[in-house]
Amino acid sequence: MPAATIEHEIQRLIEPLVADFGAEVFDVTWGGGHLKVAVEAPGGIDTTTLSQVSRTISQELDLHDPISSRYTLEVSSPGLERRLRCPEHFAKSIGRTVTVKLRDGKTRLSGVIVEATDAEVTLRVEGDASSDVSNDIEVESNDIEADTATDLATDTDIATNHDAVTISYDDIARAQTVFQWQGASA
Repeated sequence: MPAATIEHEIQRLIEPLVADFGAEVFDVTWGGGHLKVAVEAPGGIDTTTLSQVSRTISQELDLHDPISSRYTLEVSSPGLERRLRCPEHFAKSIGRTVTVKLRDGKTRLSGVIVEATDAEVTLRVEGDASSDVSNDIEVESNDIEADTATDLATDTDIATNHDAVTISYDDIARAQTVFQWQGASA
């Protein structure tokens, strides 16, 4: 059975159990004999609750046996810097700073999510905006030229609008939130 099918089935199975603890399933990943379940709750989730959720999920999986082979179950919170894998993750992260690596293998964007639909995400990129496409997109590998940025915007489903960039999820190789320390200034 494909990993995505297993992940979907397990998420469907455990969501009501996790909800009983006042939490929700953030993500389920399966691969290499490891089942990872990330759960979150408003205001965070403590280790005691995580332990109880883990035992409950383990018992349910033993009862229904959705994975026929041996595996290790890991239940945790998604953490401060969390990987974004689906449109729901992006939608839950509106207003947060993220880094995005595109499938071209060399372009990295950084910005704040301002909108997330079922097909694409819009980031307000960091730095000064300009009418030049290369300045609209903050690229962490500073070797991109204006022509390359124009080609990037043409070759992929990326639309720019001054300091915003809209990216199709199909063009994203990896994305994650970035924790920004809000400590006291000296």
